[in-house]
Amino acid sequence: NEDLNKVIKFITKLENLSKEKNTIKAKLASDACLSGKELINQIENRIKRLNRVKKTNPELNSFFLKTFLPLWKRIKKRYYKLWPITSKKNSLENDKLTLSPSDFGFHNSLKKNNKIFFLDFEYFGWDDPVKLTADFIWHPSNIKNKDILKKWKENMIKLFSNDKEFEIRLNASLPLYGIRWIVIILNEFLPEYSTRRKLARNSNLYEQKKEKSLQ
Repeated sequence: NEDLNKVIKFITKLENLSKEKNTIKAKLASDACLSGKELINQIENRIKRLNRVKKTNPELNSFFLKTFLPLWKRIKKRYYKLWPITSKKNSLENDKLTLSPSDFGFHNSLKKNNKIFFLDFEYFGWDDPVKLTADFIWHPSNIKNKDILKKWKENMIKLFSNDKEFEIRLNASLPLYGIRWIVIILNEFLPEYSTRRKLARNSNLYEQKKEKSLQ
């Protein structure tokens, strides 16, 4: 709880800085999602990449056909229609964007002398705070304590309460971001990841990660 309070305090500082949009020069965060349509497109582009390799991976192919694609079809149909019409197809207004570390969570932090240092701002930039909130919840390396995640969500809803559609957008997007994280984890099946592991002389780790990603 104490550590989460520090995380919330850090994001609050970023949001306060974000209000000075005219004085801060920053690009969009990596893989920023400023509309429901953009989130859907990002997911489907990742699915297309995996579709090209699933036939050569029987376990991945079975998972896709029996579990993933039926789940994706249901979630897309149910939750995309709940997205507020103002940002369903059109990008979110600039005044609703926040400065986001993007790849953010306890997995990118160090704790020393009861202080938390946040690391890795490679993907930093403007984004929908809904994505920041959802990614903190779903990131596979982040904490999975339900009470902590509930507190995180409640505090983000409070922090971004000036955006009257924030909570609606968040509730509509959470299952979609969950799906997005599934296809990110399945990147281990893509050829470029195999090459990367081999270059790092870690072929065994690659095979282990492929197997673990389907669990």
